[in-house]
Amino acid sequence: MVNLIPVLFVHPKSNYNKFPFFDCYDEKRNSLTYSGSKPVICHPPCRKFSRLRGLSCAPDSEKELGYWSIDLVRKNGGIVEHPHDSQLWKDKEVVKPGTIDEFGGFTFCIDQSWFGYYTPKRTILYIVGIKPKELPDYDFNRDINFRKFQNLTKKQRSETTSDLCIFLKKIIDKINLNCGGY
Repeated sequence: MVNLIPVLFVHPKSNYNKFPFFDCYDEKRNSLTYSGSKPVICHPPCRKFSRLRGLSCAPDSEKELGYWSIDLVRKNGGIVEHPHDSQLWKDKEVVKPGTIDEFGGFTFCIDQSWFGYYTPKRTILYIVGIKPKELPDYDFNRDINFRKFQNLTKKQRSETTSDLCIFLKKIIDKINLNCGGY
């Protein structure tokens, strides 16, 4: 039996789809239908939590997807990825880097450019299921020719690079080892 890693709230043409070990849930598949108990990778929409949230035309109910993601990761283990200045972190009282919460969760700040993203993009990973010292080693990409964020397409702005997909998989693999998964 193949043990796939559930990845929720992905773009239909996401880089995750290039890999055979991810089980991707896009808008059509509906991430909220996921009812398993495996550690997950969640990329909930961020527009209602961003600095420009007041300009978003998205329904307010979209915020529930972020809240649901945090609750699911606290229950099953896994990762929630969101911008470093997301209001989601405050709304759900997620700990700041350097501390561990009552769920065993911690935050880790990355810059997506380390993983080949087009421009600097500070991001927080909320991780439940391993300790900070158990984060996998990764050879970060430092040779980037940056582009202006405003020159990126809509898809590129929300893209998860293949290198970041692999880094997140390595985290989930360690979580699964800790909880006897796979």
